[in-house]
Amino acid sequence: MSSLDELLRHPGLWRAREQAGVAGGDATLATGYTGLDRVLPGGGWPRRGLVEILTDRCGVGELSLLVPALAALCADARDGDDGWLALVAPPYPPYAPALAARGIALSRLLVVRSGPAEWAIEQALRSGACSAVVGWSDARDRQVLRRLQLAAEQSSCLAVLFRATSVAAEPSPAVLRLVLEPGASGLDVRILKSRGGRPVTVHLLVSHYPVHMNKFIINFGVMMKKDPNLPDVVNRDMVDKYTRMSIDSFIQDVEIWDNKVRVGNPVLCDGDGPIHMLRKWYSQFYLNLADIPEDLVKHKEHVSL
Repeated sequence: MSSLDELLRHPGLWRAREQAGVAGGDATLATGYTGLDRVLPGGGWPRRGLVEILTDRCGVGELSLLVPALAALCADARDGDDGWLALVAPPYPPYAPALAARGIALSRLLVVRSGPAEWAIEQALRSGACSAVVGWSDARDRQVLRRLQLAAEQSSCLAVLFRATSVAAEPSPAVLRLVLEPGASGLDVRILKSRGGRPVTVHLLVSHYPVHMNKFIINFGVMMKKDPNLPDVVNRDMVDKYTRMSIDSFIQDVEIWDNKVRVGNPVLCDGDGPIHMLRKWYSQFYLNLADIPEDLVKHKEHVSL
């Protein structure tokens, strides 16, 4: 065998015609969002290599994008995969009750606040003790980013780095880069870079209006940017499939909405004081129907001339 053949067989070599995940199902981890899985090479988050998620605002749903995958890692223990889920330098304390409700084992959650964040992220990736490493950093040094990418490539675990969108135009060694932007009715996910994939922008358009106290009508649409390099029939097929999956996702959520239960005194964790005060303030606006005076529930109509 020639040295060139040996080089081409090296697992660390990626060729443009190969899509991520072709080596097998273990190469990717489903995101939990069928529409996003559809447009990601390999059908999910890559298990080898760094994933960058760029966003300018915290609290727009960036962590919820990862929650289904983190919950899947907690549920999948048949192969002895019980490593830590490391959150390095999160901007806010994670809300433990919400994470537990979504299926994340809190006993496996590790929050690291030791700086510098890039060093802690690299150490977590190289430790071999983590199933996922999620970090927040403003790093712009190419050598530092390259070290994180190499560590992620060798770790075989989900490695995600949150950065600001201001670095979107700068080169990055990450195998996947996404840009998150809050939309008028949801979250826009734009694939900026993807090994073996194409840039795609997905918008979810949702609106609803009440019919009566116990029912509302919901309308939604899907808009995808046309890929000029693909035939119209292929673009149309992509839109049709994505729309169908969006419909299925809404139907699956009906069961959740129909069985929601308000928890009057939820278990809070350290750092949730502001949440408790907000709930207490909002409680003044809630009344039992039986306690509302009759004159306040009578139908009234105002006409402007």
